[in-house]
Amino acid sequence: MNITKRQLRRIIREERRKVLAEQPIGPEQGQHMQADTDALIVADAIQYAVFDALEELGVDADQADRIIQALDGRVDLMREALKNALYDYHRKLKMSGDRPKPRNV
Repeated sequence: MNITKRQLRRIIREERRKVLAEQPIGPEQGQHMQADTDALIVADAIQYAVFDALEELGVDADQADRIIQALDGRVDLMREALKNALYDYHRKLKMSGDRPKPRNV
């Protein structure tokens, strides 16, 4: 049976979440750990989204090097892109009555 990279990533995320969920914790600590877990899942999703986008665009090694150089030290640019995505999601939630999609991770 063959699985795709995307399927493998999803399996890894699900297993990581299960392991973290099995750890005994108090209610307050549980909310904090949930936020930390969600942040890790978002960070993983960003990494995979960038990889998939580069692959879909057909970026070769030289182009990848130029992109790396262009982004090196541009934490401000990356922070702004991330912040915009978070604000866009927040705005979407407000428009939909604060109802997120069901969790699938």
